[in-house]
Amino acid sequence: MKPSEDLHQLIQNLSMSEKRYFKIHSTRHVIGFNNNYIHLFDEIEKQKEYDESKIKKTFSKETFVKHLPSEKNYLYNHILDSLNAFHKDRTFLTRYSNVLMNIEILYNKGLFEQCRKVIQKAKKKLTY
Repeated sequence: MKPSEDLHQLIQNLSMSEKRYFKIHSTRHVIGFNNNYIHLFDEIEKQKEYDESKIKKTFSKETFVKHLPSEKNYLYNHILDSLNAFHKDRTFLTRYSNVLMNIEILYNKGLFEQCRKVIQKAKKKLTY
């Protein structure tokens, strides 16, 4: 399967809430008013079957179409980042991997007392 089809499948399998979250998440990373990734996302979302020639035709006047493969790759990874943020507190594994990351960051910064507090808080949550 081509990466283009992977992107299409990913977009088609997003729930309405995930799509909405992606668009909100994407607006935080835009300078100005034009967000090529949201336009590309919307265009791919409309398609029942992926057709890259239609995408190129739709965006023929846009400069980003010249490097469409890298734009699609960025969009794919941006959607995955958005999904990670959307689902970050929904499972035990993601909740506690975030806690472990926080502990590691505090430890590496030499903030051992703050690190200890986070560990104690996490232990309390685990015992309930």
